[in-house]
Amino acid sequence: MENDFLNLASKTNVGNVRPANEDFLGHAETPNGLIYVVCDGMGGHVGGATASQMATNSIIEYFNQDPIENIFVGLSDAISYANQQIYNYAQENPELKGMGTTC
Repeated sequence: MENDFLNLASKTNVGNVRPANEDFLGHAETPNGLIYVVCDGMGGHVGGATASQMATNSIIEYFNQDPIENIFVGLSDAISYANQQIYNYAQENPELKGMGTTC
């Protein structure tokens, strides 16, 4: 992604402990400005890669809605929204119970 003041590049690394990379990155131009999100599935937990992708996409989806008056409250609400989406998905898919991610 490139604009007048910022170039975006990303690189992730699986690390030395886990066999799979559960990182997920996303970016978008939203009504609330540019947003960049990095989530890392909780290594060793079932569904970490799924959770990190869902969190990233949910946060971007949240910021793509109406303009947010207070960005700090908006960020907290966006993460809560993502958490609820992940929780609901895990409830519908018992094999993913306990899935999680950092943001």
